[in-house]
Amino acid sequence: MALTSIIIISFIQGLTEFLPVSSSGHLLLFRLLFSPYSQPVTLDVFLHAGSLLAIIWYFRRYLRQYFVKLIPVLIIGTIPVVVIGLFIYSHFQSVFETPQFLGLSFLFTSFCLFLFPYLPKGKTSLEKISFKQSLLIGIFQAVAIIPAISRSGSTIFAGKLSGLKTQASFNFAFILAIPAIFGAIILVLKDLSNYQPQSMGIDITGLFFSFFSSLIALRLLNYFLKNKNLKIFSLYTFLLGLLCLSLFSF
Repeated sequence: MALTSIIIISFIQGLTEFLPVSSSGHLLLFRLLFSPYSQPVTLDVFLHAGSLLAIIWYFRRYLRQYFVKLIPVLIIGTIPVVVIGLFIYSHFQSVFETPQFLGLSFLFTSFCLFLFPYLPKGKTSLEKISFKQSLLIGIFQAVAIIPAISRSGSTIFAGKLSGLKTQASFNFAFILAIPAIFGAIILVLKDLSNYQPQSMGIDITGLFFSFFSSLIALRLLNYFLKNKNLKIFSLYTFLLGLLCLSLFSF
């Protein structure tokens, strides 16, 4: 792949990975409309590693202060994505990745983002998250395995729905993503047995731009949350959902 293409792909994936618009939904829609593009497994691993490093760097203060306390609730919150990802999603993947389901999933994301500012103001801080709250957020994270359902949007929505403060919801949603992304990387490492070292330069470039764009996305999303305005993302995903449903009828 050309270096320019790597940079563009890395930057776009980093932004859409953390902004509440679903990177997997955008990739699937691109495949349906333009090209059956399939991202190399090695590049995919490095791009996700860049996103993972961005989370760790961005939330380093919270991780130093609260990570040990959060381990039990992180374990509970990660169980749903393990169960659904390993034992359920694979059986229904062909349905979830249909063009029609893609449109419905974008609309689901839009609905969550639209409702977010109208949810009651939460009172729970990051260090006081309960097992019940963590499980609910984890269930929404697991549902977001489905393309076009935004992981960041659905987990932040679930956090506020469960009674977390807005900032705590944002923080926990992404800290909970750490074991999920790390696990996804581990699952595909088995496909790297024939890794070619000569592609290391391209892959490192992808990691760097994924890390950089992921940090931008985290800052942007936090800014929009603090200003209580996710409607721009709600409108965007709503239009994408209508586009899918209009182009790909049942």
